Amino acid sequence: MISKLDLSTPDVVELVSDFDALVVLEALRRAHAIASARQLEGSTGLSAPAIEAQLARLASLGLVQRTRAVRGRVATGYSAHQEPLVLTFDPADPQSALRAATVRLALLSHAARIAAARSVARSTVGVVPMDAKHYASLMRSHDRVDEALADAGRSGGSPAGNGNGRTPRYRVQMSVETVAPGPLALPTVMLMQRAESGRMSERQARPALRDLSTREREVAEALGGGSTKREIAEKLGIKFSTVNTLVTRIYRKLGVTRRAQLVNVIRNGG
Repeated sequence: MISKLDLSTPDVVELVSDFDALVVLEALRRAHAIASARQLEGSTGLSAPAIEAQLARLASLGLVQRTRAVRGRVATGYSAHQEPLVLTFDPADPQSALRAATVRLALLSHAARIAAARSVARSTVGVVPMDAKHYASLMRSHDRVDEALADAGRSGGSPAGNGNGRTPRYRVQMSVETVAPGPLALPTVMLMQRAESGRMSERQARPALRDLSTREREVAEALGGGSTKREIAEKLGIKFSTVNTLVTRIYRKLGVTRRAQLVNVIRNGG
């Protein structure tokens, strides 16, 4: 299965061009479960309200599903499919081709941004969460260090120094940086011409006998040949209830509900 959108759909180009939107989508995909906006804060570096807004955009396009029940509690959660995101366009249509070019440039820019973020080297004593109060206290300390350095620069140091007439010199460096809470990632996005996308969907939708196990295929072919379930059970030496279970699986896998439909699948070669 794939998630598919056409570039002519309103907001699709804008959404794919939005770095934060794709980061939120991938974070939700990697959660492999229903997650709330607050639960995605740590893996996106965004605030819960910002994530909620992006999830609403994604939900409007069918890329994520929204639920109001999370483990029996009244809450808003989201889930996403694991398939690649396919964006279709018509190369013969100048407007569609232009949208595809815009998306390509946006995706290249996103990839460069991810690469740059991963290549930055930081040397820090520690990375800790700080509220506004602690941050203000740290910056006041930083200001005091600046003042001490400026004062030392003006005085030129004490001539007594270290006993040999020279004043020792020190390298003083302080750095306060915002550190991303985790490695950001983007979902797999595929640009595909509409015609090719249609053929892919047709191949995926077509039921196939090869999707069945050996035993399921034996039962399917017997059903298609006109045998009853009891006759199949006797022929294969299995329980009647087992045949019922296998038939249910066969119908589900092949997307059929009646024997006539099953016969048609077998006749077409599955």
